[in-house]
Amino acid sequence: RLTDVPDERVFVVYNAADAVFSPSSNGVDPAAVRARYGIPERYLLFVGVLEPRKNVIGLLESFAAVRDRIPHSLVLAGRPGWQTRAVFAAIDRLRLRDRVVRTDYVPPAELVAIYRHADVFVYPSFYEGFGMPVLEAMSCGVPVITSNRSALPEVTGDAAVLVAPEDRRALLEPVGTVHGLAYSDGGRVVRVMVLRNNAAQ
Repeated sequence: RLTDVPDERVFVVYNAADAVFSPSSNGVDPAAVRARYGIPERYLLFVGVLEPRKNVIGLLESFAAVRDRIPHSLVLAGRPGWQTRAVFAAIDRLRLRDRVVRTDYVPPAELVAIYRHADVFVYPSFYEGFGMPVLEAMSCGVPVITSNRSALPEVTGDAAVLVAPEDRRALLEPVGTVHGLAYSDGGRVVRVMVLRNNAAQ
């Protein structure tokens, strides 16, 4: 549009998750990783910087609403960011200290193990330029619930459950639906999408 290049000559080349993010074992003991970070056997996972655009407080409020109906803890794997104190305050306000695990930064090899053993990956961001953690989770074969906003529907295609990020009451309602699914096609869907677009370019 800005360069007068015909549409048929413009191709989108999507990012790809690093090859380490896959359903296959990378030799890291998942039980040892969980023990190191205090992660229980059953958990929902969020990966990302703890800041307002990631909608972490909305995720916490939604988790508080369903915690009595599911056995999971919620793992927040990511560094503190802008206004992270509000996230910590929400954990206390919602009385979630016994059900929320904060890991701060996790090295990639250990993060893969945390991804693989999550029951569901949840990423309710208000805005994303791409949303690499969603791609990493799908590449690891983990069911994904993510936002229906920004780039995330394009990144996930039909391989994730899309929700309205501002609807905190309904955000985690799909957990019962997607939990336990054999999501073996997740990585395949991602790889096919990336290869197809790279080939076009």
